[in-house]
Amino acid sequence: MIAGGLWEPTPEQLSRFRQAISRDAGSFRKIIDSALFKRHFGQVTGDKLKTVPQGYPADHPEIELLRYKQVCVMEKFDDDSVVSPKFEALALESLKSMKPFIDYLNRVVVA
Repeated sequence: MIAGGLWEPTPEQLSRFRQAISRDAGSFRKIIDSALFKRHFGQVTGDKLKTVPQGYPADHPEIELLRYKQVCVMEKFDDDSVVSPKFEALALESLKSMKPFIDYLNRVVVA
């Protein structure tokens, strides 16, 4: 598998992510809603709060994104793909597809 994202973020990192999403989720949505992203990763995964995060209204338009405690993506490959001569190209395509997602997280989380 190839995976990346915000795994076990510090409280400060998670707060920065949520603040960015709360202010304007448009650029993040553009990344995660793109056909290429969906083809490789499906959707964002990670643990979520069962309730609304503190400090955010329950009716926030991006409440589902704000509930994430981890923001990750993963693409799985079967054994035949991994041992195939084409795996290098498959892995590179996956990583290139993940780059905008990682760039976004780095931009909003790393101070």
